Amino acid sequence: MKVINGIKMYSTRELCDLLGVSSASITAMRNKGLLLSTRIGKGKYTSEHSLADYLNGKTGEQGRKTE
Repeated sequence: MKVINGIKMYSTRELCDLLGVSSASITAMRNKGLLLSTRIGKGKYTSEHSLADYLNGKTGEQGRKTE
């Protein structure tokens, strides 16, 4: 996990472990806009806020991806 400006950012591998799903599932969730992500270096990371929104069913920006 990276912390940037006080915001926890989770890698794909960390999300897999937290949610108990495969990396393909994380990629599919990102492609559908269920989990917003951003590219940092060579990896994609999801903020703690985006993860919380997903877990609380708040995925209002369907289809939107950030890179």
